[in-house]
Amino acid sequence: VRVWPRAAVLDTMEAYEVNGGRWVAGLARMPTPRAEHGVAAFANSSLLAVGGVDLSGRVLPAVDLYSSEDDSWSPLPNMTQARAGVAVVALPGSEVVYAFGGRDGEGKVLGSIERFDGTAWRVVGSMKKPRSGHAASLTNGGKTIHVY
Repeated sequence: VRVWPRAAVLDTMEAYEVNGGRWVAGLARMPTPRAEHGVAAFANSSLLAVGGVDLSGRVLPAVDLYSSEDDSWSPLPNMTQARAGVAVVALPGSEVVYAFGGRDGEGKVLGSIERFDGTAWRVVGSMKKPRSGHAASLTNGGKTIHVY
């Protein structure tokens, strides 16, 4: 474990079973060790790990998909821009994911928004204020994304 400003760069993941009240460790390791990344629940019991920083402190454009069905990771296309401290939301019942803001490798706080459509990332707009280390969530049945 290397500590990068206020964050531990890890390649491990744990799962908390709500009904059993227990932690499950020993899950498949992420192919890209990272910290300060965004995570979103994705279609078909999957998770996306998006961006972050690696062991050397490099800001990442990398996106990895975790399948809970077979406990495995696979790479997806990179975002168009490397982002750490990014907020990520997946639209329910689809392969559409939004990545909001973050910071780039020079430390610049970003206001851009990227959208993944299941095959590629594209910049689709900008937030009114650049943000990093923030959060995003869905409301209105997945029709509105709040960024805060």
